[in-house]
Amino acid sequence: MEWGLSGAGASGGLRLRAACALAVVAGSISLLAFAGPAAAQSPAPGSLDPSFGDISPNQEIRDVLVQPDGKILVSGLFTQVAGQPRGRVARLNADGTIDPTFSDPQVAGGSGLVETMALQPDGKILIGGNFATVKGQARFRLARLNPDGSLDAGFNVTPNGSVFSVAVQPNGKIVFGGSFTQVNGSARTAVARLNSNGSVDVGFAATPVNLPVAYAVAPQPDGKVLIGGNFTKVDNSDRSRIARLTVKGQLDTGFTANADDVVYSLALRADGTIFAAGKFGSVGFVSRNRIALLGSAGGVDQSFGDANPNSTVEDVAIQPDGKVLIGGVFTQVGSGGPARLARLNANGTLDGSFVPQLNGSVTEMALQPDGKVVVVGFFTQVDGVPRYRAARLFGGSADGNGGGGSGGSNGGGPAPTPADALAVSAVKAQVTSRSAAVSSRVQVSGGGTIVQRGAGGSGKSRVRCHASKAVGAATTSTLRCRLGSKARKSLRKRSLKLTLTTTFTPTGGTAVTNTRKLTIKRKR
Repeated sequence: MEWGLSGAGASGGLRLRAACALAVVAGSISLLAFAGPAAAQSPAPGSLDPSFGDISPNQEIRDVLVQPDGKILVSGLFTQVAGQPRGRVARLNADGTIDPTFSDPQVAGGSGLVETMALQPDGKILIGGNFATVKGQARFRLARLNPDGSLDAGFNVTPNGSVFSVAVQPNGKIVFGGSFTQVNGSARTAVARLNSNGSVDVGFAATPVNLPVAYAVAPQPDGKVLIGGNFTKVDNSDRSRIARLTVKGQLDTGFTANADDVVYSLALRADGTIFAAGKFGSVGFVSRNRIALLGSAGGVDQSFGDANPNSTVEDVAIQPDGKVLIGGVFTQVGSGGPARLARLNANGTLDGSFVPQLNGSVTEMALQPDGKVVVVGFFTQVDGVPRYRAARLFGGSADGNGGGGSGGSNGGGPAPTPADALAVSAVKAQVTSRSAAVSSRVQVSGGGTIVQRGAGGSGKSRVRCHASKAVGAATTSTLRCRLGSKARKSLRKRSLKLTLTTTFTPTGGTAVTNTRKLTIKRKR
């Protein structure tokens, strides 16, 4: 007998796009289903750029930057990249190989996560997150690296809470946002500004932000600072999830944009208008689902319609031609469109020429001067080709070579609990005369509980399987969902259709689910 495995679409996770191979090992019959389709031969917009290899970090990536020299910085929770030690920050060459001239920063302590980065004009790199040491030296949640990856010993800042976003102003001062209430012992709630040496800028007010979580900061050319996050008041005035501070750090009362849910990312256009992205469904009582264009005073700009992605947008980036890239957890834009990464026209309609194929969510994006797009997130395949957590795509912009672009505010907050918290891959059926099981690799973004259930057949021939595992941190685990004797009897007679449901409940978070419809086939 010969067995095969076919897959239908996945809900909230991977889509099985694989050919089937048969292996017989030690009397067992296994189904290996992972010879993916070949990469596209022509550089269609959104297709995988094969010249950027699979970097295979061992944990999640949360941020990405492209340097002026074309090298690429990534940060997150990983401790290895391409099999080499790199503690939470790594620099890649343009082809995705590790840059050996950038040493291992050895970021550790706390959760170890490097959530955000910003590049200074002198090549130094600001990193923020929830860590306690860099290169073995105490550095709490915010640090600066030299261009070679070594620690900048003269920069020592001590926020008392996580840092989610950091940006450098044209005058060299540093603005950052997070969940802190003090910086260097001075009261600073959710947003602070530093001098270039790391000292607190006393000329930037300690404006109180209630529910102190600022996920995004975006300095304007005039010195004002936009902030986005999960707050409802700034300086005791109603400001929901988005606000603007003056050059002195006080509330800008002339800016009144109010979103009804979290803002994760902000991006400025050259004309002074502002893109906001997140979980919201309206801004200023105008329906705008998860992505909106705001005027310079905060009102909704009606020239950009409601694109209506169906779930969270984590990041937004503006191309030189005015088109807008959005990445996140969504599985469609409007009534269709690509999942997790899409491009919008300048009026908010979907750009149907850009059709990326990623099997997991996107957390951040960076545009290259040649128009290509580097994306990071919780995916494991692009166009059916293995690309673990990082990939580069062809842009195919209107000018033929792209040109540079404006990225988002590098925010995003803690790893959210929608579909990017869970990815399922390497599904494999194993059948012997005594047992039947479906094994899979399950990737989760933090501590919690993984439960997997399978069901198939009907009536007396109904079969089930169950597996569970508790994890203490972000990891990738192998689960075996064991089927009983009914499954083995059924497989002797006919193919077995199985629905495999994997649920991850993060500690203190909301459960997310991945559903796979599989067919274990019997062929004569």
